[in-house]
Amino acid sequence: MKMTNYDKDYLVVLLQQQRLLLPIDVVNMVISYAALQTVPDKELAFSGVLNFHGKAIGVYDLENLINTRMTTDITIDTPIILANVDGKEIGLIVQGVEDMQYLKAEQLQTPGDDMMPYVVGIYEDDNKTAWVLCLESLLNYPQNSQKKGGSNV
Repeated sequence: MKMTNYDKDYLVVLLQQQRLLLPIDVVNMVISYAALQTVPDKELAFSGVLNFHGKAIGVYDLENLINTRMTTDITIDTPIILANVDGKEIGLIVQGVEDMQYLKAEQLQTPGDDMMPYVVGIYEDDNKTAWVLCLESLLNYPQNSQKKGGSNV
């Protein structure tokens, strides 16, 4: 999925030293970390199930979805982003939430062919780079669709 019209607000999230931009229209809310129910034989990126007001929501470690060798260090201050992906509500553990930012399409660079297909834009400002992520493409990326195979919550 490459960029179409991306004049919109983005939630700026942090993973390690990388800034990522998530389109705000897929984000429901950001909550503080809550205890997750573990799932036996879970895939590495799948962190567990969150009971959110009586609703079971599958939660993934966004760092591990992007970089299979890394996981997010979790503290009580670790945020979980609740988002709609392919018509399903999921949770994403991130290192931090920085801000919300409105960007026009012309402020975003089209990623090169060597970028992962879930990176649909690149924003650079003040020596900082941020990737615009397409969560649908990220969760359906071959390595991640295999990781989440048995974790349909």
